[in-house]
Amino acid sequence: MAETYSESENKGIKSTLLHGRRRIVCGEQNITAANVREVLDRSTMVHGCNSSDIDYLWKYFLGYQPVIYRKKEVRPEIKNIVLENRAYQIAKDRADSLAGEPIAYSAHGSSKDCEDVEQVNDELSHKVQQLNDFCIAADKHACDMEIVQWMCVCGVGYRLVLPNSGDGKTIDDEQPFKVASLDPRRTFVVYTNDAFHEPLFAVTYVMDDVTNEPIYSVYTDRLVFTVDSDSVKTAVNPLGMVPIIEYDANSERMGVFEAVLSLLDAINEIESNRVDAIAQFVQALLVLENVEFEDDDAETGFKKLMEMGCLQIHSTDENKASVQMLTSELNQDQTQTLVDALYKTALSICGMPFNVGGSGSTSDTGAAVTMRDGWSNSESRCKETEVHFKRGERLFLQAVATILDTSINLGLRPRDVDIKFTRRNYEAIQSKAQVLSTILGCGKVHPRLAFEYCGMFPDPETAYDLSKSYADEQAQRQMELAQAKSVNPGDDSGADSNAGKPGESAGGSVSAAGKGTRPPSTKRSQGKESN
Repeated sequence: MAETYSESENKGIKSTLLHGRRRIVCGEQNITAANVREVLDRSTMVHGCNSSDIDYLWKYFLGYQPVIYRKKEVRPEIKNIVLENRAYQIAKDRADSLAGEPIAYSAHGSSKDCEDVEQVNDELSHKVQQLNDFCIAADKHACDMEIVQWMCVCGVGYRLVLPNSGDGKTIDDEQPFKVASLDPRRTFVVYTNDAFHEPLFAVTYVMDDVTNEPIYSVYTDRLVFTVDSDSVKTAVNPLGMVPIIEYDANSERMGVFEAVLSLLDAINEIESNRVDAIAQFVQALLVLENVEFEDDDAETGFKKLMEMGCLQIHSTDENKASVQMLTSELNQDQTQTLVDALYKTALSICGMPFNVGGSGSTSDTGAAVTMRDGWSNSESRCKETEVHFKRGERLFLQAVATILDTSINLGLRPRDVDIKFTRRNYEAIQSKAQVLSTILGCGKVHPRLAFEYCGMFPDPETAYDLSKSYADEQAQRQMELAQAKSVNPGDDSGADSNAGKPGESAGGSVSAAGKGTRPPSTKRSQGKESN
């Protein structure tokens, strides 16, 4: 994703007012080889505006910001460029907060119509665990991180999911599907022009390395078109749905820092002017009043003055000579107050936590910390993005379920899968452990629900399976010990390893020769003395 941009490509860069990405719609219901070029031309016109905005935001995120090309009319030789890339910080913090931990899947709901509900739930849990394993094999978490970063920068992200057929015919059982994050500047999805906005077709394109012309790949639910300047090629789409999925960051389809571009530009301008003020104070102008150089050339005389660092002057009663520095120092305290106010406002609008001018260290703990300094605001924005991200994940699960049915006949339905964001599962761990213990001890709630809703485990399905296996193992062991104790009622340890050895009593405490393998019980010894 890393790219370089020359200065000539960014000379015209300037701060603009952006208002999110436009949704592309189309009135055609059936895309064929006859009309694909026409609908592609119409949709590409709208995408061109979105692509221009996305490119500007992406360059801004990388540090190509208007302050780099600032102009200084007065004393242009003193021009410092200070770029505080707060946009990078804001976008990275939000992306890491959303997808820093892998997005996991758990079983959702249960079958009430069958007789053996527990067996059906176990089978469903096993299928969901297989789905998680396949996502790990496809390196989905890395793809999620790229998509979320694009969402935070420009408001939209795109994922491509296709069957993984190594030989072009059969699907690989070890990794049935493959996923990729696509560049939003060269990818878009077109929706139906109705109230539901169902995906109609999706487009991604690359530039030909020889002719430098775009080669479009147009995906519909039935066909795949390859469109270039000369021809239109048609192939069958085996997935049965549009394989490119669009993820929205919010309803406005805006990036995280998009609404505060003017504030970020103002901060860069102020910081650059502060450094200029310091340089101008150090390199203050020298004012010579009623002073003439002996040299005929005033410029040569001034150069000698600068080299020697001193000046000999003559003063008369009528024209008193005066030499002084023209200085004016910038008030740094007031400037810093303005910078902090702008930065705090920007973080507040973006819904990011802040500690500018706040309490850096307090005795607050737990929920009190999340309610102050913008943390509750940040959590609300993350939940909003999660809702929109899950809408795209549902389409992804639909595509993956189709691939897994074809490859291994998994039989998993998207409605049976719950999407879990595990970014905060280690916060307030003690409270979550208490919730888990309380629900498990209630006796009226299924243990699977306790593991799912306590929020303690990144993958509740794996945690439940391991815990259930461990509990069954412990119960079996206790049953074996109880059976052994019923056979040898005098043996405290159940099936003692020393039972049946010559010279030992049934209790296994003291041998006939008086040599015991363990000290006698206190209660037993007291009972013998009392008798």
